[in-house]
Amino acid sequence: MPKVHWLDIPRTTGRRLLVAKLPAGEADSPTSPALKEGLNLLSRVCTALRLEGRYALRGSRASGLTVELIFELGADADRFAAAAAMPVPVAEEASLLIDGATAARLRTVGGLPDTRGRGRRRLEKEKDQRDALTWAQRPAGRSATRRDRQGF
Repeated sequence: MPKVHWLDIPRTTGRRLLVAKLPAGEADSPTSPALKEGLNLLSRVCTALRLEGRYALRGSRASGLTVELIFELGADADRFAAAAAMPVPVAEEASLLIDGATAARLRTVGGLPDTRGRGRRRLEKEKDQRDALTWAQRPAGRSATRRDRQGF
């Protein structure tokens, strides 16, 4: 079943909440990509497992870097736990530390991230940002064009 919004999972007795804690490092800051990478890894694992029920993910930086997963069906939570080498069956609320070994196991299930087009998209974004600047905001090394000098 599909990944859905967090609030779309009903409060039923069969649902399972799994809190995955990412290890905190010195480089982890509010703008660190570690949380996004963790979310993407767990999403790829859920997709690869072809879960039967609905599931949702959300990240939080409130108490360290955590990713919360909620599964509509207990069987889906058990399948995820087996892929992460957690004890099965999963309790109604469980936690998991994603260290190096666990991340490697999850990468074997979910695969590596898709990086096709990453460089192209980055270059296009940088070009769009440069083009959005007015003549007064342009970097000093770039000369003004005729259009800039005329004030258009």
